[in-house]
Amino acid sequence: MVIAVATYGLTSFLQAFFHQRLGHTPSGKWLFRNHVRFHHSLYRKTLTSPRYIDEERSNTGFYVVILAVQSVIAYALFPRDLFVVCEASMLLTYLAHIYVHIQFHITGSWLERFHWFLRLQRLHGVHHLDMSKNHAILLPLWDRVLGTYQPAEPRGPRSSLITGNLPDLQGDKLAFAVRCERLGPIVQLRLWNQPFFLVSDAAMIGEVLVTKNRNFTKPMLVKSLSVAFGRGIVAAEHDLSMHARRILQPAFHKSRLDDLASAAEACTRRLIDRWEDGTTVDVHRAIRALCLEIFSKSMLGETLNEHEQGVVIDAFDQVQESVRNFTCLPREHLPFPQTLRLRWAFRKLDTIVADLISRHGDGANGDDILSLLLRAHASGDPLMTTRQIRDEVVTMFVTGYESVASSVHFALYLLSEHPAEAAKLEHDLDGTHLDNIIKETLRLFPAAYQIGRVTIEPCEIGGHAIPANTHVLIYPWAVHRSHRYFDEPDAFRPQRWSDGSTRSLPKFAYLPFGGGPHTCIGATLAKAEMATILATIVKHIRLTLPPGTRVVPDPTLSITVAGSSLPMVVERRRSAQQAPHRRSTPPAQCPFHEVMG
Repeated sequence: MVIAVATYGLTSFLQAFFHQRLGHTPSGKWLFRNHVRFHHSLYRKTLTSPRYIDEERSNTGFYVVILAVQSVIAYALFPRDLFVVCEASMLLTYLAHIYVHIQFHITGSWLERFHWFLRLQRLHGVHHLDMSKNHAILLPLWDRVLGTYQPAEPRGPRSSLITGNLPDLQGDKLAFAVRCERLGPIVQLRLWNQPFFLVSDAAMIGEVLVTKNRNFTKPMLVKSLSVAFGRGIVAAEHDLSMHARRILQPAFHKSRLDDLASAAEACTRRLIDRWEDGTTVDVHRAIRALCLEIFSKSMLGETLNEHEQGVVIDAFDQVQESVRNFTCLPREHLPFPQTLRLRWAFRKLDTIVADLISRHGDGANGDDILSLLLRAHASGDPLMTTRQIRDEVVTMFVTGYESVASSVHFALYLLSEHPAEAAKLEHDLDGTHLDNIIKETLRLFPAAYQIGRVTIEPCEIGGHAIPANTHVLIYPWAVHRSHRYFDEPDAFRPQRWSDGSTRSLPKFAYLPFGGGPHTCIGATLAKAEMATILATIVKHIRLTLPPGTRVVPDPTLSITVAGSSLPMVVERRRSAQQAPHRRSTPPAQCPFHEVMG
């Protein structure tokens, strides 16, 4: 009797230990009460709960392991006849327990149930959002024997005990986002003690950006940029942002494409005429100045001198540096060196904006941005104050040219790395291939590489509960590199956009300019400007990278080239008609694949 009681106590202790390791019971609680409480809560869960699924699977493995441990102890302590009786009774008890677990929740065979569990678990994507990491120490042992075993999907990236995933977000955030996308359609992150959710599923992205967009506000990072942008269209809340979009929409209408194309072609020709054959030029710097010149002429109706261009570019660089160093997050009003440099740069920009407004007149007849804003102010619009005009002009100044410039210099870089695609483009400057190259460049290097939102009230995304005041991140950079949506997602394959492989692409699987009500207001004009600049350059010049040049993306406010420099060698073409024809080659791997891997 003493031996039997001691054996039962030891096995009960082992049960309690494994329950605690599996996350079933809190530390210091006795087995029986928590075992009953655990199963009572387990039976109340729904079949669509990923937590329920994993609890049930690991619970099965738990009983198999405990059965084996008790069998070994009983064999060592009990006589042979008594051991057979104990072993048989324990075996029947646990098998009955497992059978009840199966039949209680699912009708049908238990083998079909495990297949269903595994399929559902792969589809759900969220695993153990609030469970201990030790919960899956023991996997089901018997499905290995049955041949139904599949490793559980990762539950999310590892995080630091104190800072959470802050080192990942401050480090190579693009590679980190790709890793998270491969963990599932939605994963949970942590920044210090604040939960974050990273969404990579197209349907869930649609919920965040469109279906439930009124339950989301802009994140702290964007709001903190008010030190630079004020309440411009980028940093403003939903109602004010929508009001500004309605006023500015005529400036971005498709009817202005011809004027934009003429300005872009003339400015680009002046730029490349200054490039001498065989010289090395900094394409990054040159294209930025080019796009700023085009934007100021076509969208603001004003021409900037060299000093004014330098002030605008410096202001954007200070914003980039602030975002890169996280210095504008909770301390935008504190006198840190970077914050002071940011404020000083925008004070100089404010002077230029005030001068532009004063020399622009009342804007009675124009359809450019300045004229539309001035007319709204003159008509008595209570929201379009003098300060609001400044905020909108500054926002457009700083953000209106950089996304186009980044996309153009990445397109030139990709063409230099894929000469077969460049040769094909030489013979199709106004056709489908140019459009395909622009789409593929924006897929690999989306202008809006990161989209952030914060929940106002608790809600559900794809059936997963998201608490109030929780950040939700969307990385188009990672979505565009998903095997779920694209074949060879890391390859530069412009023909994918005309061969039918993207015909059934979900709506929010490709969103280079964002999505929903806050989609980039100038997306259509930006793609038209890209097409004009690329066609003009490729028609007259071939650009190649010097040997040994390594190009790395630098994600800040937008994606640009690390080091703010992209040297390329100029080679003038004899003529577009005399360009030699080259055979097409299979799509090469995107040069950033190794960097991202």
